[in-house]
Amino acid sequence: MEDAKSHFDWVLRTAETQREELARKIAEFQRELRELDSTIVGLWRLSGQSPPLQAGRSIQRTLPDSQRFASVSVRWGILLLLYEAEEPMSAPDIAAALQAGGIRSNAKDFNNNVSSVLSTMKGERSEVDVADGKWQITETGRSATEYIKATKLKKLYPRKSAAGVPTPAAPQPKGGEAL
Repeated sequence: MEDAKSHFDWVLRTAETQREELARKIAEFQRELRELDSTIVGLWRLSGQSPPLQAGRSIQRTLPDSQRFASVSVRWGILLLLYEAEEPMSAPDIAAALQAGGIRSNAKDFNNNVSSVLSTMKGERSEVDVADGKWQITETGRSATEYIKATKLKKLYPRKSAAGVPTPAAPQPKGGEAL
């Protein structure tokens, strides 16, 4: 009987370890997909053309990265989420996605908190807009998100070369030394 229990425990630990490793790999693939999505949209914009509706958007998202929004504010989480969203989202869907992504809040009603932040982002900042109860990011919001990713969150969103597209080099002073 003891052998069966120890074998069961070993199988369970092995399965949990495999699951953790797979979740880590999925999270890394999701980060790579986001980087490629951003590169594709950026290239469409640089070409002076409007990207097709689905350009730069992943066809299918896998399991959410449970810590994706753990270290950002509600506003930044909303910007990052809507920046990558394939279609507009309702406030409760945004709140659920932020919580699934690890955002922490002491708010009594997190849905109300998200709605309040969305209203501020729409009114004072013009970063989001709403139609038929669904929120989407505006061009101002996209610019804010790109700035945040490039400056404030560069550890979470490192710049890499994607699909053979070189990452722009940092500006060089006249003496040729890196800044």
